[in-house]
Amino acid sequence: MDTRLNNEDEVTIMLATDIHLGVNEKDGIRADDSFIAFEEILKISHEKDVDFILLGGDLFHDNKPSPQCLHKCLALLRKYCMGNKPIHVEFLSDQRTIFKNCVFPTVNYEDPNFNISIPIFSIHGNHDDPSGFGRMSALDLLSVSGFVNYFGKWTDLNKVKVYPLMLQKGATKLAIYGLSHIKDDRLYRLMKHNEVEYITPFEDADSFFNLMVLHQNRVDRPGTNHIPENLLPSFIDLVFWGHEHDCRVKPEWNQEKQFYVTQPGSSVVTSLCEGEALEKHVAILKVQKQNFKLEPILLKTIRPFVFDTVKLSDWNMKLYGNNPSDIIQEYVDKYIRSKLLEKAKDLKTDDPNQPTLPLIRLRIEYEEEYECFNVVRFGQTFTGQVANPANMVIMKRKAAARTSRKGNRAADAPEPSIPDINISMTELIEQYFEGLPEKAHMKVLSRTWLAEGMSRFIDKDEKDALDDIIYHEMKKARGYLEKENVEPDNITECLNRFNEMRMDRTQELEEVQRLLESDTRGQRDSKAPTQTITHILSDDDDDFGPPVAKLNGSKSERGRGRGRGRGSRGGKAASSTRGAKSSASERSMLDSTASKSITSLSTARKSTRTTAKSKSITSYLSRAADSDEMSQDSEDFTQTTYKPSPKKKMKFMYVDDE
Repeated sequence: MDTRLNNEDEVTIMLATDIHLGVNEKDGIRADDSFIAFEEILKISHEKDVDFILLGGDLFHDNKPSPQCLHKCLALLRKYCMGNKPIHVEFLSDQRTIFKNCVFPTVNYEDPNFNISIPIFSIHGNHDDPSGFGRMSALDLLSVSGFVNYFGKWTDLNKVKVYPLMLQKGATKLAIYGLSHIKDDRLYRLMKHNEVEYITPFEDADSFFNLMVLHQNRVDRPGTNHIPENLLPSFIDLVFWGHEHDCRVKPEWNQEKQFYVTQPGSSVVTSLCEGEALEKHVAILKVQKQNFKLEPILLKTIRPFVFDTVKLSDWNMKLYGNNPSDIIQEYVDKYIRSKLLEKAKDLKTDDPNQPTLPLIRLRIEYEEEYECFNVVRFGQTFTGQVANPANMVIMKRKAAARTSRKGNRAADAPEPSIPDINISMTELIEQYFEGLPEKAHMKVLSRTWLAEGMSRFIDKDEKDALDDIIYHEMKKARGYLEKENVEPDNITECLNRFNEMRMDRTQELEEVQRLLESDTRGQRDSKAPTQTITHILSDDDDDFGPPVAKLNGSKSERGRGRGRGRGSRGGKAASSTRGAKSSASERSMLDSTASKSITSLSTARKSTRTTAKSKSITSYLSRAADSDEMSQDSEDFTQTTYKPSPKKKMKFMYVDDE
């Protein structure tokens, strides 16, 4: 059966996420790993002749990347994403609504000042999210420079409205719903209370293929929040899940919500954990009308990474003499050289750009402390053979052995290696104050505020976070004392009442986040004004500040032509779902710029593409158990209907890359 799709109606998309540009950039060996992987992704996009690239967040490892990191990123984008190649995808949405938080609210390939050959659309993740004064991130820089179309940036978290990117190529209409990273606990509450509103196409909604991209925790792990799949809207056809680094690229069917979920995973090893040791993939998504085909692409420039766990009790070693750890080290040395390094050789590809030194992580479970040895000194013997000799081995004590009493370690036994620290800043601060007398506890500054300030200082490099928090809390406390007109002898008692009136931890966390993400957080008053306690007890979320001001003349113009297939930029009207209905003014705003007719797309590309050898189709799935095989006749492609009507059949193909 001929399963080829009509190229005139087929939208080809590169799906990639969690590239983490700049991770380990101060490591002399691993500094360029993320850039090598990113260049491979751009090369694949060029070779596959994709219509555009869709990124699922965390393009950068830090929201304030170094100048070297930005320089390398911009150089790659200019090399691979600019040119005269025709673009056949028409942008239907109202660009002033989709890119309302951008200085130039224009899709870059329709801007007459740029020649874009491969457009990039991206949401932000938890690493490259806007934060600090002005709420700016590296993606804002890429947006204002015209290299990336940055969408899904939120400024008001009281009510989240997700407007779709509506695109069209031939007879295929695509709606992309971008949900940039929001803290999982906050987003969970918003979704549970129907405060996330999805604006659906008002005209011909059933003709759109609905793709959603988000960057949240998907798996329920101890000590973390996550977003269950059943909280996502059921009208979605395919969910592109970012943030999770382990690769689950093959679409997984959600029976309750009737959609597929694909999780390509990260494109570079960011931590030495078991999930990162899986093969790294990106995906080529091809959509025609209501059907899609997903082809995973194995990345060949990823540094080899081998993860393994062993138990010393399983080795049946005969420990004798005064230094049993020396015998253990000999066993570990032989195991790494004969097993792990040999396995790393099998992970090498034929790509000349692949880094050669492998990453090795051996987790050793022990029972007695005399079995420990200095893992850092041991790792130095593998310098030049592995990329991470200092943290190649980690020792973990068995849970049953951790309950043993202190003081039973032999005098000549080596010090145990430092275990992994998996504790939040809030828990660390709580543990610290638990061991202090009551008089040493803080009277003005909340532990929640202190924890958030410390996290911002360490994780986001916000050097003024603690200073701004202390100033804000001092001003609030002074306002309360002035309101109470307290005598000097009663200040301590009044501050105790002030602390008792604090909100619960969740509300406090929201307040401190509003402060740190406000455009006016760094402003100082010559005299702190009196502030009432009602602000402390308030549960309302105000805006993070006014949106970025738009420059005069930012209204976009049509592209320069040159035979390039530019689309109309009018916005089709839309309606809301899973929440309050869109107001008439919103529909009018979207409909006022609607395209009255579809601009003819470019009918030919500048060069003829060679047809690659087709890959074997290893699985062919359908939403309905009794569905027929996909017809080669484009007229036979089935449509998908949306709530409240039950869905009809939607078919997809999964192309194995083996």
